[in-house]
Amino acid sequence: MSSGTRTSFVGVRYALDKMQDKVLGIQDADTDAEKALVDVLLRLSLAGPEETWLRDFSARSSALNKEHRHTIKQALNDTGMLISFLYGNIVVERLRSMANVFTGRQNALKQLELAVAEMSQCCRTAVSLHSRVEVMYAARIRGCFTFAQQNVMLPRTMDNVRLGIHKLRSEEATILALFERWKPCFIVICQKTYHRQALDAIHANKIDQDTFAELAGPILANLTSLCHARERLVSEVGSISATQVKDWVKRSTGVLRKTELEEALGKYDVYVEKINLAKNKQARVLAELLALDRRCKRSPTTFPGPDGTEIQVDDLRSAFRQFENVRFCSMRLIKLANKLIKDLRALSL
Repeated sequence: MSSGTRTSFVGVRYALDKMQDKVLGIQDADTDAEKALVDVLLRLSLAGPEETWLRDFSARSSALNKEHRHTIKQALNDTGMLISFLYGNIVVERLRSMANVFTGRQNALKQLELAVAEMSQCCRTAVSLHSRVEVMYAARIRGCFTFAQQNVMLPRTMDNVRLGIHKLRSEEATILALFERWKPCFIVICQKTYHRQALDAIHANKIDQDTFAELAGPILANLTSLCHARERLVSEVGSISATQVKDWVKRSTGVLRKTELEEALGKYDVYVEKINLAKNKQARVLAELLALDRRCKRSPTTFPGPDGTEIQVDDLRSAFRQFENVRFCSMRLIKLANKLIKDLRALSL
């Protein structure tokens, strides 16, 4: 050894602690990955050995998809029955007859369309009358200064009428837009031809067990491979650390070169990188598996409307409420429009 070079040493106890820190870091990463795996497997009811995962996942997915499609069909039927019972002018005894299943629904939809049309007509009448009244009012003001003095309440009345007309136009636009938005869904619920077309499309879009097996097979195979890779990494680290411990504790001097420790710890750093890479890959694969699970619960997400556009399945949850909303708002606006028409006719005399 040259006089200018000094070799640094560390105690075996210190070296063992440093090595143990690395090993524990690797084990902790593996534990986190294993916990994430178990959580997903339990959520998907895959409690058996890995060779049963594909079979069980496919069977579960197919059953859930069937239940989802049944729920859509049931929602279509239940919403239609409710609309028919409340607004279709069909008595309960006739409603139970299959021959009258769609009669009440079609009656209800027709009445809704008539209500919206009447609302629009009343609004147009009120707006037209208002235009004439404004012209007459302006002419009277210009033609006779004393007219405004003799009719001191008229300006306030005209202001109220203008506010009413503004509200009328605004609410009419809102109702028409709402009806336009929901009308395709109402038609599918209430008209037999489009109702059957939607049911046929829902049935055609089913995903059977074999299809789910094809979709899930590569994902589960990748997941299994990553599990085995983690097991090998942890096993290799265990073997290396056990050998290292035996070697270091045998040192009679109780010390070892610092460079030797750094070299040993460098090997563990490689395993830390590998285990974290496997952990991250597994997280992505688990995300794929959960996405496929969500797909089976929500496929199909749409059904065909009368004009060929797709209607969101989630719309069925709100269809009856929106049917009532359009009906109520139309009838309320008809009353407001008729009151304004009465007031405007009185002003035009």
